Amino acid sequence: MLLYLAAMAKDYAKRKKRGRIQAKSATLPSWVWFLAGLATGLFIALLIYVGLTPGSNPLNVDGPRQVNPIPDSEAGQTATDTTEQRGEIEWEFYEIFPSAEVPVSDVNPQPDKTQPPSVDAVYMLQVGSFREIGDADALRASLILEGFEASLFEAEKDGDIWHRVIVGPVEGGLSLSRMRTSLAEHNHPALTLRIR
Repeated sequence: MLLYLAAMAKDYAKRKKRGRIQAKSATLPSWVWFLAGLATGLFIALLIYVGLTPGSNPLNVDGPRQVNPIPDSEAGQTATDTTEQRGEIEWEFYEIFPSAEVPVSDVNPQPDKTQPPSVDAVYMLQVGSFREIGDADALRASLILEGFEASLFEAEKDGDIWHRVIVGPVEGGLSLSRMRTSLAEHNHPALTLRIR
């Protein structure tokens, strides 16, 4: 019995674990897949080539179709009609073509009298107009924090004093357009005032 117990006492914690032995899968080598793809591609290319070749019609197995012949009396009349129509069409073309000619002058067109504002003009942009100076000053401060050159002007209208928040001066042209766009991006619509 002692031998039996000695044989039973094994330390399984220190035993090395064996990995599972997987059965060899029955996959095809990669070169077989390559050849199968190549053969499929060549077959498709052959089908496309045969289908696009002019004059070949692999689906027309019966051969050319029989056309019902036209009686001689009708054939002569039809031929005469078509030649008359062709003659008329050709002559119409030669008559229509010269009348469709459009003369082109070498003179440059006159520029529009409504010119865009000159670049030399100077503008100011009014961003707001307030009765209370505190509201105007708050808007001016926010414009300065956003990077605009803002100032306050007082204007009297109908006995009331209005405090205007002005950005500028700005030269006309592209810089004026950029300033208006920049103000609009910061949610400040502006009224353009021309100074000179």
